[in-house]
Amino acid sequence: VSTQSTGFLSPELKVNPFLVMSETINIISAQELETKKSPKYKLNGTHSLSISEPVPQRTNNGVKFLYDYYFKLNERKDVVFKKKEGMGYFASLSDRLMTKTLVWLNEKDILTLACTSREFSLMLENDEFWQKYARKRLDKGNVFFRGTWRSSVLERNRKIVQIHKKTKPPTYIRDMPSRLYKRQFQNWFFSNIHLSYFLTPYNDIERRSAKTLTVSEFFEEYEKKNKPLIITDAMENWGCSKWTNETFVQEFSDVVLRCGHGVRMSVKNYNQYMKNQSEASPLYLFDGKFAEKDQRLIDSFTVPEYFKEDLFSLLPEDDRPPYRWIILGPVRTGAAFHIDPYKTSAWNAVIYGSKQWCLSPPDYDPPGAGDPDSDYYEAPRPVKWYMKYYSSCQPRPIECIQKAGEIIFVPSGWWHQVVNLEETFSVTQNVCNHGNLATVTNDMTKNPRIARLFKSCLEQHRPDLLENRTDLFVGLESSSSSSEESSSDEDDNDDERQDGDDE
Repeated sequence: VSTQSTGFLSPELKVNPFLVMSETINIISAQELETKKSPKYKLNGTHSLSISEPVPQRTNNGVKFLYDYYFKLNERKDVVFKKKEGMGYFASLSDRLMTKTLVWLNEKDILTLACTSREFSLMLENDEFWQKYARKRLDKGNVFFRGTWRSSVLERNRKIVQIHKKTKPPTYIRDMPSRLYKRQFQNWFFSNIHLSYFLTPYNDIERRSAKTLTVSEFFEEYEKKNKPLIITDAMENWGCSKWTNETFVQEFSDVVLRCGHGVRMSVKNYNQYMKNQSEASPLYLFDGKFAEKDQRLIDSFTVPEYFKEDLFSLLPEDDRPPYRWIILGPVRTGAAFHIDPYKTSAWNAVIYGSKQWCLSPPDYDPPGAGDPDSDYYEAPRPVKWYMKYYSSCQPRPIECIQKAGEIIFVPSGWWHQVVNLEETFSVTQNVCNHGNLATVTNDMTKNPRIARLFKSCLEQHRPDLLENRTDLFVGLESSSSSSEESSSDEDDNDDERQDGDDE
């Protein structure tokens, strides 16, 4: 990794994350970047990639954090701490708890509070706060993004804004010690770190062309061995294969889709949001009910022949777990480390854009990933995970970059994390078939009602799959009725799929 060093260097990775504007990190070949961490799987080749993106050095309200205070908490004891003086009793709350409390105020009170001190001004003029406020207070039927979340909220009450303009806010703090506002510093940091800092030079996953790979070969060499694969040349006949951001927005501009946290936007409004946001954790269009919104979306792609078997289709529609999504998001969006529900396998096809994947086999839990049996994502967002945990991975995760026109196969029970390297649109689907049936049914016994229903459907429609099988639904009969789980709301599940932690 080559770059001019200006600022704080990470001692583990020896790379400068605080890049000046227009600076580029060039990722060179994997051999030249070889470290003491030997990959668990042999590399299948190398590639040379680079990304260039401007990185502002100040927040949107003019504050520049003194990040050296954040990393050197025990030094510079001459720093004057103004937080208690400026926030009173609120200073005893963490930034996160303070945000959760203040979002329940109305707009007038928030704008008034922002004028009481420089410290409150810094917190309440920050657009990260207004994004959370919008999630709580805006009509979620079709949110209209007006360049910033603050403008999106306040536009509906211009009278309050006019009154606020007559009150002069306090002078902004130009250089803010980060230890006073850890959360705000993190948001600023993760929204401005150059993405090339995390770009992998590794290409660990084998690629096979759909023109030569047969269904039986796929099952024997990849599905049966639970081995990941990237399939090329399988999307050429899809109606969406020629889509670009412009053509997609033009064709589906008025279709309202879900963008996380219960927020819904039309495709046109979400596209405007993507172009104007500069957030650490942008909203991710992640809709599992897109087929109900516009039939053209479901008609635009075809399930690849390798994944046609769909045993969950035997379940009644109301009891079937969510299983397919369309996904659209700007750079930095993605999913934290997780294992798919019921340990199903999955395929993900990129229509346009590119994704960087980290995968880990079922027998190795990546650091920071959390409890594999949890129903929620406990891992941090991808950018934060790279900063905090990547250098400590031993062995390092399986890595690759998936490009437009490629389909990745994520095997059953594998940990995986993904981050979009650019504006990216994809479609994904979870799969239960005879190859992973034992893994899926044994994990499903945590939800006895669904497990019994699924077993009944198999006995009725596919009894051949149950003959002489003692490895299916292990422990189901001993499950007590008190452990029955109700199916959770899809909105909540999908929010956890994309967000990870909220810090």
